Amino acid sequence: EDSYVDTEPDEQRLAIPTDFLDETDEAVLRYVPAVPSASDPEVDLFKDDYDELRKAFADSTTGTIQTGPPEAYALFGNYFRLFPIPDDIYRLKMIYYAQDTSLSTNVENNWLKYAPQLLMGRAGKKIAMGPLRDQVAYGIFDSWEKMGAASSILREVTRSISNKTL
Repeated sequence: EDSYVDTEPDEQRLAIPTDFLDETDEAVLRYVPAVPSASDPEVDLFKDDYDELRKAFADSTTGTIQTGPPEAYALFGNYFRLFPIPDDIYRLKMIYYAQDTSLSTNVENNWLKYAPQLLMGRAGKKIAMGPLRDQVAYGIFDSWEKMGAASSILREVTRSISNKTL
């Protein structure tokens, strides 16, 4: 999922979206300058441990955390903690894995559309090892999960390199 959010002046915390599942492997937060450069319209914020960022962005004389445009973040509880603390309104682009639509009668779910083997394999393994205790079924579901994962990875890699100069 890609979404945009504005920071608040003097507020370090940025709430995780309600549909947030996990971070992507690529940059999760990007600062979108009001006047972007032609070569890099978005600036990746680097991620680090909260305590390390507190030390890195502490003012050497006062010990307080510096303020300014976001450069880094830590994922801490239900918030992204921004460093330095925003001193103005800044636009950020969030890139993350989002929850899909709840299953009901007339809805298309992306897990079922793009990764049914992965979903069924993972669920089947839990059932096979839980109430069934069936090693043969477990092996079948395990192979489904692996094929589904491989298919999802292949689709993602293919998508990421398509139309790129290699």
